[in-house]
Amino acid sequence: MSGTPMRITLLLCFISISLLLAGCANTPLDYRAGTEVSRTQLAQFIPGKTRQTDVTRAIGHPNRKEALGAKEIWYYDFNKIGAVFNGNISESTVFEWNASGNLLQAYKTGQSGKTGNALLDAANGQR
Repeated sequence: MSGTPMRITLLLCFISISLLLAGCANTPLDYRAGTEVSRTQLAQFIPGKTRQTDVTRAIGHPNRKEALGAKEIWYYDFNKIGAVFNGNISESTVFEWNASGNLLQAYKTGQSGKTGNALLDAANGQR
C-alpha cells in the first residue's frame, strides 16, 4: 500500500513538469490562424534580388495586398494563442515591392491593442 501514494505523487510531479515544459513549445491545443513566416524564412529574401514569384513559391500567396503609390505591399498575418502557459503572438510579415516586382524590403510587425480577432483580443485582455 505504501507504493501507491508514492506512485500518485510521482505521476502528479510528472504531469506538472510536462505542463510546464509544454509552455515552452507549441502544443496541439494552440489556436493558430494565418501564415507563420519564421525569421529564417524571412532572411532568405534579399532586397533587390528576390522576386514576387520567389516568395509565393516559398510561403504561398499573401493574406492581403495593398497598393501604396508605386509600391505593392504584401501582408502575411499570423496569430497564435497558446493553450498552456504559451505567449500569444499577433504579427504580420510585410513585403514591399516596386512596380517591377522586385523586393524593396521585408520585415515583421507586431500588433498591440485590438487586433480585430475577438478570440485573440480576449486572450490578450483587450475588450
